[in-house]
Amino acid sequence: MGMIGKFMKDMAGKKCGRLTIRSFAHIKKYSSGSSVAYWNCICECGHERIVDGRNLRSGITKSCGCLNKEINSRKAKGIPFTREHRDKISNAHKGKKHSEEHKRKNSEAKLGLYVGENNPNWRGGIAREPYSFNFVSKLREKIRERDNYQCQICAMKESNLIGYHRELPVHHIDYDKTNDKTENLITLCHSCHSKTSFNREYWQEYFEISGEAQNYRSISC
Repeated sequence: MGMIGKFMKDMAGKKCGRLTIRSFAHIKKYSSGSSVAYWNCICECGHERIVDGRNLRSGITKSCGCLNKEINSRKAKGIPFTREHRDKISNAHKGKKHSEEHKRKNSEAKLGLYVGENNPNWRGGIAREPYSFNFVSKLREKIRERDNYQCQICAMKESNLIGYHRELPVHHIDYDKTNDKTENLITLCHSCHSKTSFNREYWQEYFEISGEAQNYRSISC
């Protein structure tokens, strides 16, 4: 691998998960002054995709999206129950009570089954990483104001929130908690924010391709 330009290393030919980098695609410039290189990649499944070089180097993006589809398929494998079948199961369990011993054994059997690396959504423990010192209330308020105080997926408005959660969460599009550039932050409701914890490659691509993460989203804080 050589150099492209003065500072950017040529990544062509490198293997990143299921992706093989074919060639340089383009540079994306943000109003903050930073520039990001994007690369033409081909997945082992045959699909082509243009990917953010940062996500290739960090391992956030490992496929065209087929990897997450396979994981979800394994989780949802089996023949779906018909409504009649579900009703029979429900009726059979009505009024049924399990003993404390049964509940204890059932709990012990599942203990640790989907913890850490055993969880299909495990990403090396990045969820435990702290947010940066810049991710403060003032910055989050600026992002919510920019996004008209509404979720950028389902359009739920902050004024409709009740109870404990009275503010809409601010989400890091690339899942890097230290990347507090305004174009990497987006307002979501609590439900949609939880939804983006799964199929991360899909959601990151969704925000980028739909224009939610483009230059016009940059603001001065």
